[in-house]
Amino acid sequence: MQLPYPTVAINDEEALLHWYVASEGGSRGFCSRCGSPIFFKAERWPGELHIARALFLEPIDREPQAHGYYETHVEWITLADSLPKFPSLPDEEDLIK
Repeated sequence: MQLPYPTVAINDEEALLHWYVASEGGSRGFCSRCGSPIFFKAERWPGELHIARALFLEPIDREPQAHGYYETHVEWITLADSLPKFPSLPDEEDLIK
């Protein structure tokens, strides 16, 4: 199956990509073989496909700008960056430009 996006083409010849409905009017795509989370798309950002940053080996055109839903992070994780931390999803004007 080939799924088109403006600058992304997803080749899923083995039909391993599965989607489930997530909270806040969105869907998450994951690998049905290993369970890795890969994509997120939501009504809040029509036409956008959010791809897990860890999947890119090369530099990309923008780096993370904030940590959303920080209040629900696992206790054993310590973030050593200076990005702002938000209890939920930050609004566009809250992000670093």
